[in-house]
Amino acid sequence: MWPVSGYFSPWVCQKTLCELKGSLVALITRYIMNILRQIGFVVLVGLVCAPLSATTVKWVSEEEMVRGAAAIVRGKVAKIHTRYDNKLIVRDVEIQVERWLKGKRVQSPSLSFLLLGGTLDGRTLNVPGNSSYEVGEEVLLFLEYDGSTLVEMGIGAGKYAIQHNAGQAEIVRELGHHNFAQTSVAGQFKMIMPQPVGPESLVEFEKRILRYLKK
Repeated sequence: MWPVSGYFSPWVCQKTLCELKGSLVALITRYIMNILRQIGFVVLVGLVCAPLSATTVKWVSEEEMVRGAAAIVRGKVAKIHTRYDNKLIVRDVEIQVERWLKGKRVQSPSLSFLLLGGTLDGRTLNVPGNSSYEVGEEVLLFLEYDGSTLVEMGIGAGKYAIQHNAGQAEIVRELGHHNFAQTSVAGQFKMIMPQPVGPESLVEFEKRILRYLKK
């Protein structure tokens, strides 16, 4: 079972957040609410000046994650561009796609998605739980739309790193700083402690994704 949707723990903007005016705080809050409202997340936002350890996300099945994704792709990180978007620091991550497992009809050889946070002009916006990316890194990604913009699923829960062991490709889940919560029929949250997930064959993982899509 994998986390897909959930709610934010507080954001941290190192060194600069305490100096921000109320209008920018409101802008960030509206920005987050707009993203998560469109993709069905429940949001709890706080803005503070001390580092916090985790983002809490809802725990759902792997099959639900596959069905909820707008795109599932495997490829390499080709480029990362950091810029401002409405005074927020964001990154455009470009992926050189090696395989489309799910996605649009015209499956291009590359795609880009938006990642909140980063460092620019001596300022850092850190989103606890967000995935990290490096140029040249091999990944398998679950992506969804915020309006017309692709974003990673589940606030850092949509990235699988690909590693090679004795000539075999394996996927590894890198969740970063996350807590997990299950919801009951009555809508009550319960925190859970998932077991660590070891490396898994990339071939078998992709076969399972395709089986879900055929149901």
